Amino acid sequence: LKLKEQINSQEVFGADDIAIELPLEFVYTNDQNEEVVLTAEPITIPLNSDLALNTEVRYRTNQGEQIGRGPIQPVIGEETVYWAFIDIMNSLNDLKNVVLTAELGDGIEWTTLGSVTIGDGIIYNPQTRTIKWNIDTIRSYQTNFDEMEYSMALQLSVTPTASDLGNSLVLLKNISVTGRDQNTNSIVSSNIDSITNILSDDNGVVVE
Repeated sequence: LKLKEQINSQEVFGADDIAIELPLEFVYTNDQNEEVVLTAEPITIPLNSDLALNTEVRYRTNQGEQIGRGPIQPVIGEETVYWAFIDIMNSLNDLKNVVLTAELGDGIEWTTLGSVTIGDGIIYNPQTRTIKWNIDTIRSYQTNFDEMEYSMALQLSVTPTASDLGNSLVLLKNISVTGRDQNTNSIVSSNIDSITNILSDDNGVVVE
């Protein structure tokens, strides 16, 4: 009984499924003194696609252009505006009926400015303070950070209160994406607990 120790990328990309072959052989000699070899058919095990999220919060672009507003170090009683970006990545198989949801953090407001790269626009439920994005189909092998095809951008506003002093702020929480794998028909998902206001050049801690 022999299993293949590894599968290289050339065998995976473009394949509809991946088969694990178990070449089990039973050899015996029959009544006519002939050697008979019995073999088992290979077993095909379809793999679910790997769905993942990448998130980022920005006050400035990579080129240094300011896209946020207000004090970059959040101050009690003063509004600061950030941009949150969420990218959806997918690996092996196409996905259908994809839904991304996220809840606003305590004290965070969506300014109604935002965009998505594909599918329906951003849906906001003020009662549950939940952001929702519906996508009919996400193609396989969407894993290049430089060319993200499935991305959402949200402008978020916060005016810290005294209870926030000394803490960073949760901008979005309970971020989740789900979809149905077109090859296996299984539901796949990915989750992130929260996105905070911590930036590469600021610790996000609220000051007076």
